[in-house]
Amino acid sequence: MDVERVLDATAQLSTPVAVVDIDQARRNITVASQAARAAALALFPHVKSHKMLALAREQLAAGAAGLTCQTVGEAELMAALSPPEIMIPVPVAGRASIGRLARLAHRVRISTVVGDIGSARELDDAARRAGAEIGVFIELDTGYHRCGHSVTALKSLAGGLGRMSHLRLEGILTYEGHVYARRDGALQRARAAYEQIVAAADEIRAMGIKLERVSIGASAGRPVVRDHPRLTEARRGSAALGDLTQVEVSAMRESQCAYGVVATVIARPSRGGFVIDAGAKALSYTQSIEGNHYGRIVGAGGTYSIDRLADEQGMCDTVEDVPSIGARVLVLPTAHAASIDCFDTALLSSADGCRPVLVDARGAR
Repeated sequence: MDVERVLDATAQLSTPVAVVDIDQARRNITVASQAARAAALALFPHVKSHKMLALAREQLAAGAAGLTCQTVGEAELMAALSPPEIMIPVPVAGRASIGRLARLAHRVRISTVVGDIGSARELDDAARRAGAEIGVFIELDTGYHRCGHSVTALKSLAGGLGRMSHLRLEGILTYEGHVYARRDGALQRARAAYEQIVAAADEIRAMGIKLERVSIGASAGRPVVRDHPRLTEARRGSAALGDLTQVEVSAMRESQCAYGVVATVIARPSRGGFVIDAGAKALSYTQSIEGNHYGRIVGAGGTYSIDRLADEQGMCDTVEDVPSIGARVLVLPTAHAASIDCFDTALLSSADGCRPVLVDARGAR
């Protein structure tokens, strides 16, 4: 991110301000697209990481096979771009949400996850009433322990899905979010997850069940994907904008981060350190992997870690060279996806100028 340009562009704006270096974001999108093609993977960028139609449009133009959304609300908004497919890689539950998803399947190709036969029947009924067809995945737990199941449970589930008239079984997926559990060993954990899901797909196929797609998630595993040619697609989220979590696991360099929050120094307490006007409601309460900071401050003549957060303030306690009150700084957050959802708009900064854009899917459920 071009820190000097970003700080200059926001000099007349009240802070905190969410900023995207669109030039860097485009470079990141290109790299992700090229890496996917080199690994023969279909790329489904995850829009939860930016929630902007503007960036989703850039990702589709770069060759994305579709978009990944975390919620039905995000999918409804992103359907305006007419992507080839929208995937929701978590189960959708509740009559209202399932009904919305079935209706959306009239406008765009939809796929999602089913976790048991009961919810699959409910989804199948909704699709039948809407006159639609919905693609479904089954989810393997490779270590993150969220919505995934064991191979044994997936065999039973996959067998039952063949009786659904308006659902098509697309494949198997996982979210290997546990690669971010520690700074070291991320690629080893990714490799293990990829080996597990390929083996699980083989076991289910041995039952005579067709599974064409094997889908993975976490961006940090990108360097080793080419070692696993039987994977078919990737749902990358953090690859476009990046954050310090990606830097901590060596998935990208700090200079490749394309998102930050501009803040102002508002206090220099007598105890030492300083305070900025960006807290949990601008940065989120997500800590670094090692749990020792909430983001890194650059600008104002130094680099500092945010040690504590209040709702609207960030505290840097262990600082000797304290910036002056009124100084503008740029914060690189630990979790950009959680941060950007705190803002109605973001400033797109480029060498050609700046413009505000809506964070279209902010709060969309």
